[in-house]
Amino acid sequence: MNTMRRNRGFTLVELLVASVLSGAVLTSIYFVFISNSRQYYTQEQVVQMQESMRFALEYLKNDLRNAGQMALVNGTAVDTDPFYCGPRSDDLRAVDLMNNTAGADAPAILSNLGNAISPDRISILSDASGGTMLGARFDGANLKLLARTEQISASSMRIVESAPRFNALFRTGYYLRIMAPTGHFDLVPITGVAFAAGGESTVTLSRPPLCVAAAAESLRVNTVQRVRYRIIADPADATKTNLIREVIDASNPAQVVAGGTLTVAEFVVNLQVWGTYDSRLAALPKDPVINPDPRLTDDVGNWTPVVVNESLAMNVRPHRIRALNVLLATRSNREDADMHLAPDIARNENQRIAADRTWFDVVAEAAPLPPNFARVTTLQARVETPNLLTEGDL
Repeated sequence: MNTMRRNRGFTLVELLVASVLSGAVLTSIYFVFISNSRQYYTQEQVVQMQESMRFALEYLKNDLRNAGQMALVNGTAVDTDPFYCGPRSDDLRAVDLMNNTAGADAPAILSNLGNAISPDRISILSDASGGTMLGARFDGANLKLLARTEQISASSMRIVESAPRFNALFRTGYYLRIMAPTGHFDLVPITGVAFAAGGESTVTLSRPPLCVAAAAESLRVNTVQRVRYRIIADPADATKTNLIREVIDASNPAQVVAGGTLTVAEFVVNLQVWGTYDSRLAALPKDPVINPDPRLTDDVGNWTPVVVNESLAMNVRPHRIRALNVLLATRSNREDADMHLAPDIARNENQRIAADRTWFDVVAEAAPLPPNFARVTTLQARVETPNLLTEGDL
């Protein structure tokens, strides 16, 4: 009798209690797992976006540091560098900012769906040689690099004796910066190159360099790229926008050098560039062309608390720039259903600021579905540019 009592099973009530408790524990574990998974996924998105922007910023920072590496190039009719002797019609600027990108090539997704983003695009004359000057001479038809034994530094010697190094720097479509002993210089498009293993490689130019008084005089040269950064719609997906780096053909600004296009970051939704100057706006001559920019979404790209056209200020007084500031914003590769619950989202343009943007609308959901948004993160960098100061500014 006692043995039978010891071997009996659980009662129905006990099983029900155990099932309820087990279900509660498993449900708690499930929700903790889902919450942690979502948190991990969100953090992973942010990390991926930050890594993408850091990669892009390294390219941008390198080109900005090399803007006017040897001297400011501002070959325009206004505030021309006193040492630049090339034609003003080339309209060359070390840093050329085009504010509030618009036109046929502007991605529609940036302005549609209430996003109302106007990213900058920037053109940079970047020293492709990294500060290495080479000895050269002009024979009246072509420019020839001096032989290895006549070069001025160990770096220039390595370039003239190595075909890969030479061909990486001297390319059709680049500019050649040619400096005479007087310090005056010209920027001339390269139309052809020919490497010579024994030295005296030939560089064919689109025109004879100015400021070169005699064919026998010693010249100093380095190559310069005209680089442009802009945001475009991905060819395979109009909702995806990428930041690209293009090397513009010096002979034909409407074209890009062969192989000169590089996607440096994907899903970029904003690029803002602005300068830090050695003097304030009040100390500079007023220009009636500077118009108010009412778009609050673009205020991070403007010069002073009084909203003005940063592009014009930068182009008129580039030699006053002592640092360039860059802000990039990228979005996650897809929308997050949780983002529409965020309490701080304001869809009206006048209630948003570009630097504080935390969401991006990708697809217009049909009513009554609430809109979902992609997550957005920003990264900002500051690049010191003391090399933009020239003797003419002292």
